[in-house]
Amino acid sequence: MVDVYRSQVLGHAPTDALLIDCSTIDVASARTIEQEAAGRGYTMVDAPVSGGIAAAAGGTLFMVGGSPEAFERARPILEPMAVIHAGGAGAGQAAKICNNMILGATMIATCEALRLARSSGSRRRPFSTSPREPRARAGR
Repeated sequence: MVDVYRSQVLGHAPTDALLIDCSTIDVASARTIEQEAAGRGYTMVDAPVSGGIAAAAGGTLFMVGGSPEAFERARPILEPMAVIHAGGAGAGQAAKICNNMILGATMIATCEALRLARSSGSRRRPFSTSPREPRARAGR
């Protein structure tokens, strides 16, 4: 991604263009290219997509990293698709990584809990039903 910006975007796009990078990349690369873009007169944010339909409904589809000024410039473009300002350059990438880590850990814990329930002879139904369903709350 850094090479693409260096060879095809910076110096080629008009400097009044707003650069919104929706890649999922490492934080260091996001910070590097945002600093290089700023040094050449561009406004840029990192805005990785995270969470799909649920995140869009919850207002967190784009976790945006960049200066407050860059975020405000990107807000009208991203806001219809759901956006939060996560902080400075690279913070959008960091927020996505943290979000993915929480999701992964939750999935692992759920699988382990179901495995433990099964190996201990517990009925599977109460553990594999959504807590929002009445039978799960009633322990059926």
